[in-house]
Order: sequence, then structure tokens, then C-alpha cells
Amino acid sequence: MYLFFYGPNDFLIFRQVQKIKERYKEKAGGDLNLTTVDGEGMTLDEYIAQTQAVPLLFSSRLIIINNIFKNKDKKLLEYVKDNLEHISSSTVIVFAQIGEVDKRLGLYKSLLKGKNSKYFPLFEKGEVKKFITSEIKDRGGDTESGVVELMSEYIGSDLWRLSTEIDKLIAYSKGKKITVDDVKVQIRQVAEGNIFSLIDSMAKGQKGDAILELESLLKMNEPALKILAMINYQFRIVSQVKEAQKQSSNNYAIAKITSLSPFQVEKVSAPARKYSWGDLAQVYSKILKIDVLVKTGKMSGDAALKDLVLGLKS
Repeated sequence: MYLFFYGPNDFLIFRQVQKIKERYKEKAGGDLNLTTVDGEGMTLDEYIAQTQAVPLLFSSRLIIINNIFKNKDKKLLEYVKDNLEHISSSTVIVFAQIGEVDKRLGLYKSLLKGKNSKYFPLFEKGEVKKFITSEIKDRGGDTESGVVELMSEYIGSDLWRLSTEIDKLIAYSKGKKITVDDVKVQIRQVAEGNIFSLIDSMAKGQKGDAILELESLLKMNEPALKILAMINYQFRIVSQVKEAQKQSSNNYAIAKITSLSPFQVEKVSAPARKYSWGDLAQVYSKILKIDVLVKTGKMSGDAALKDLVLGLKS
């Protein structure tokens, strides 16, 4: 028997695999017959040895094979494909693959034929909020109005960090409802959200709003060069989305084309339409110039960033 979990949502894939491991160890009384293998570095001989081994002191074996599609050995992938239906009845193999898979590969097509294959996509904003609500409830917590919205704004779609922060907030609240103030105290706001708003304001020519967003970032004690690097990174995303918009107007389709998350695409889709390629060329030129001025001490970081915001997209 085999299971196939794949997709870009590494948090949910990891959780699904962990659940299977825990259930197996509970039934088997331990992990003697449980093996985890790095699929990228696995050899054909290792795969054969693992799948043909006889379970000890229990009726079955569980093998977790991570990221087999990163393996460059075509003979291995072909062998795995050809022998999926010959896996011993005493062996369960879980193929866990982080990221998208080349759909032309024979092994991918064969794994999909099984009844136990599941795709784990990245969450969009609405799904992130449902995740936060569900996780807090499952962990015995409760919230006042506004907490879920604020957490999604502060952290975005990073499920790993959300999971950690939820545990912190539940511990901090000590059995009481988690409040908006708890979130503000316990969670350091992620600057990325402000960068999205900053770029959107710049694209709309709303320089006053853009300056306010910039000042908010500076109040978070983010170094000027780090803010500049984040602005540069987000403009690269704007450029990617703008190029992909030639092929589709659907944000989910654009996410697939660019390998960005739907959340990222949603945030920059409007600026991507607003900015012309000439505007973007001006942005990159200005960023490069400011980077040099700040690093050579010819201009303070705060002043350079304000010059960047005020000097673009009138």
C-alpha cells in the first residue's frame, strides 16, 4: 500500500505525515518498523532493501520517503513506478513531496492513480483565517473579535509561525480569551504587510499614505537597508506578476505560473497593473542609486527611503 502527499503547503504535509507516524507507533508499540528516507539521495538498492524488508515483532512496516522527485536517478524513478502495485501487503509507503511536481513524469501519473493521493495547496487569506480559528479552538483557546484578522495581517500565510504564535498566545492568556492587545504585545508585526501597502500607495500616487507606511516601518526599528531590500524584493514580485498577467487575469493561475503563493499574488496584482515597465525600470534604478548612497555614507537611510517614496510614481 502507498500514500502520496504533495504540494507547496509543507506545514500541512508535515502534519499529515506526523499523524500517520503517531498512529502507527501507537499500534506497533514503538518505531522499530518505522523508517524515514531522504528520497533525493536514495539509491535504487536502498529502495529495494527498504521495501523488501520483513517487519520485526509486528505485522507491518511504515516507510516515509521524502521528496523522491528531487532524485536524479531515472532508473530509480522508473523502478518505483513499475513496482507500485507489487509493494508487500505488510508495507505502507508514504511518498511526501514538498512543492509542485513535473506532471509529465510517469511516477507522478502512477501515484495519482492510487486512492490515497492528496494535493496540499498554499492557503489564501480566507483559508488562513479559518486555520487560525480552528487551531486556537483545537488547542483549547478562545478569542475576542478582531484577533484572527489581526493575526492574519501580522503574520500572513506562514503556517509554521502561526502555529508557534498560537501556542504563545494561549499560554499568555492563561485560560482567558485572547485579546487584540495580547496579539499586539506578543507578536512582532511582520514588516512585509507594510511593504505591500507601501508599494500599493506608491503605485496609486498616494505619497502621503506611502510616507505614513514608511514611517510605520521605521518605528518598528527595521534597519533602512533591510527595508530597502524588502522593497526591492517586493518589486521583483510585482514584475513577475505583471509578466504573468499577459497570460492570465486569474490570481490563482498567476500563482501557478510564477510559483508564488496566491496570497502574494493577491497583494501585488493591483500595483502590477498600475506600474508600467518604464515605471519599474525607474524603481530599480532608484533603488540601486540609494543603496550605493546609503552604504557609502553619503545619505542617511531614513532620508534615502523618503526620497525613494517621494520620487516615484507621481
